[in-house]
Order: sequence, then C-alpha cells, then structure tokens
Amino acid sequence: MTNALDLPEILCRIGWFLTTHWKPNKKDPTFFDFHPKDLIACAQVSRTWRRVMLPFLWTVYDESRMERWNIPANILQAASEHFRFISLWTPWPANTVRSQHLFELNVAGRALVTNLQLLHNNPQLKLLRMGFLDSSMYCEIQPAIESLTRLQSLQLDFLRPVNWDHLTRLFSNNPDLRSLRFNHPLDIMGFEGCEPLTKLSLLHFNGDWDRNPGILQLIQLCPRLERLEFPAAGCPVRQLAKILREFCPSLNAIQCEGGFEEEQEDNAVLLVQTPARLLHLVLTVEPLSMRICDALAGHAGLESLKLRFREYNAVNTHILATILERCTNLRSIDFVLGYGEVEYPDPQLSWVDSPWKMPHLEKISLSGLTYPYVSGAMTSITDPGFRAQSLAAEAKRALAQSFLDQGWAFDRCSTAGYDDKRISDSARAVRDIVFQRARDSPRMHTIVIEDFTYVNKSRIPLK
Repeated sequence: MTNALDLPEILCRIGWFLTTHWKPNKKDPTFFDFHPKDLIACAQVSRTWRRVMLPFLWTVYDESRMERWNIPANILQAASEHFRFISLWTPWPANTVRSQHLFELNVAGRALVTNLQLLHNNPQLKLLRMGFLDSSMYCEIQPAIESLTRLQSLQLDFLRPVNWDHLTRLFSNNPDLRSLRFNHPLDIMGFEGCEPLTKLSLLHFNGDWDRNPGILQLIQLCPRLERLEFPAAGCPVRQLAKILREFCPSLNAIQCEGGFEEEQEDNAVLLVQTPARLLHLVLTVEPLSMRICDALAGHAGLESLKLRFREYNAVNTHILATILERCTNLRSIDFVLGYGEVEYPDPQLSWVDSPWKMPHLEKISLSGLTYPYVSGAMTSITDPGFRAQSLAAEAKRALAQSFLDQGWAFDRCSTAGYDDKRISDSARAVRDIVFQRARDSPRMHTIVIEDFTYVNKSRIPLK
C-alpha cells in the first residue's frame, strides 16, 4: 500500500509551506532573504521527495541579488518554468524566461520590452511592478499590459502615459485591483470614462501634484479607499479634504510625507480632521501645535501614530507628553524628533517620564533625542556603557536584569557595523524610562530607542 507521504500531490502541498524566501521588510517588497535549509532537508528523504521538492528552490528569481551567484544561463532557462516571483532589471534575450505560473512580476527598463512574453504568458498575474524609461515605452507594451485582467496590486514607476485613456482601459480591465502605487509619474491628466475601482483600498502617489491633476479625479473613483499615501509639497489640501469626505467614507489611514511648515498649520489640522474614523497617521509638522494635538485626540480610535518634526525643544516635547496622555487607544508610536538638527541637544526626558494612559500600546520607537551610541561592542541588554561609574553601573545592571527577567532582550542595531557600537548613556536613560513604562503596558513587545531594538517575544501576539 502506497504511503500517503510518497504521493507527489501531497508532497507538492507540503512544499508550498516550506518557504525558502521571505520578505523581512514589508516596505521593500522586492527584497528577499533566502533560507533553503528546511527544503533541502526534505529533498534528502528519498528520490520522490527530491524530485518534488527541489523545484521549490526556484520559486523566486531576484536578478539584483542572484546574478552574483553566477548561475549558468542554461540552468536558469530550464529552472524558469518553476518561477513564481521574478524581478528583472536587465534585458534578457526574448523567450529566455519560460515562466507560465507567475504570481508576481517586478520588471523595469528595457527588460520590460524584451520580456513581453511574460505578460502574455501569465494572465493570472496578481502583483505587477513596472519601471518605465520614457513615454514611448508604454506604447510598446500597452497591448500586453491591457491583456491582464486579474491584477490585485499594481505599481507604476516613472510612468509617462501618452493618452489618459491608456490607464482607463488598464484599470477597467482589472476590477479586483486592491493596491495602486504611482512613483514619480508625469502628466496623469484624468480618467474620463473609467469605471469605479470598487475594491481599491490603498492608493500611493509620490509625485508632483501640479503635473498630475488626474490623481484627484482618480481618488473620486475609489469608494472603498482605506489608506492614502501622498506628498505634502504642493498638495491642494482643501480640495483633497473635500473629495475624501465626499467620495471616500472608509478612509482610515493617511501617510503624508514631506511636511507642513508653521504657516501651513491649518492644512495639517484639516488633514487630520478629514477622516471620520482615523486609525493610522504618518505626518511631518513644523512645529507641533496644540491644535494638531486636539485634532489627534478627537480620534478616539487612533491606533498608530508616526510624527516627524525638525526642532527638538520644550514646546514640542510638552505637546508630545500631552499626546501620550490623551491618545489612550494607541498601539504603535513612532516619534522622530529633531531630524533636522546638525547636533544632538541634551535629551529632555521629562516628557517621556510624564504619565501615560495607553494600556493597548504594543510598540514604541523614539529617535533623534540624543547621540545613540559610543565605541565598544554591545553584547547584551545589561551592558552599562563606558562612561558609567562603578556604583552607577551596578544599579544599571540591576535595572537591566529586571527587564531580562520580564522577557526583554536586545534584538538588533540598525546601524551598519553595530558590532563596534554600544548604546550611549543618554540613550540608555531614555530606554530605561520606556522600559519602566512597559511594566504598565502589558501588551508592549517592541521598543526602539535610536538605533537599538529590544523585543519581548513572549508578548508578541500570535498571528
């Protein structure tokens, strides 16, 4: 009797759960880490397991990372039928890549034109990212793009559409589109005749508002839009706010990059007040004001907040303390303080030490308060720092040990060459205050102070 674990159909299903590539950074969807250990172990069980499992090693082909592996061209061509994700930047000879079962395609430059068969041969594509060189390129690949009908995520970089109806047809052909990203487009003029994008929940626009007036019309076609990402520079805030209130009742997340200067405070306040139910906000303001604080406090359900501002002073830190006290539903906080400062000021810790009322807080990130590190390898959370006196060092070790007993551990330093860096005394002072606050926030599992990340894995919720 045949063992069920020798049936190729069962083994194939198992193979899909043995992920060899994973994305450590959600903000960079093209970056993968390669972890084939588990899959290779399975491939050594038997000849049947080897025959079924090894093709899963080729589910991802990322040219920017794998070209240095010097894989022979004939092997790549033979293995390409197993590709499910492809990232191409250089033109390959036509019909070199034979993939017909792609889920995701990331292609740019002349590689777009030389690999048109990938679009024709993969009508089931769900995620597509394209980078253009000029306006003529879109005309060359237009028939192939418009043949796609199942896209759920689309990113267009440096797009130069010749006619507005090109995009209209593309969007109308893909009614399941949920995520749409424009990076540095030019001359998006309108979408006359375009059907509403009834499933689109995320719209990202990074470009010149004046050169792309059609973006405002596009927003009107997104009745279920939940997240909007856009630059502050040149933004027609009043017109945008009016459109969002009228056409996008489900909007709950705003990411506004760039920043509003002091004389644009009205625009910043209006933007915060626009959604009926704001859950997530990323905003740069110069400077903070109590009016912005009041607008934030008006959203009782606000869950995540990232604020960036240039000046790290007593006024701004007082307002931050007020936010920490009034926004009681926050789950994630990210404050980038004084990012425009050439020199780090003396850390003002009174605002961090003020009462917090955030029982749901899970993650806090603070940067720009002080110089983050000094020379010397950091080996553990209990490392006291070079400048500490002996008695002070012992007290710091005891405090840090209590954090260890609660399950906290040093995770990583985001600075290159962190093996030669150790957290500074001033950054440590901020960290220890936040650790003490973590005792009152039973859900907090991640703390980032300057470049140093600490994690309590026992508190991370299971997905």
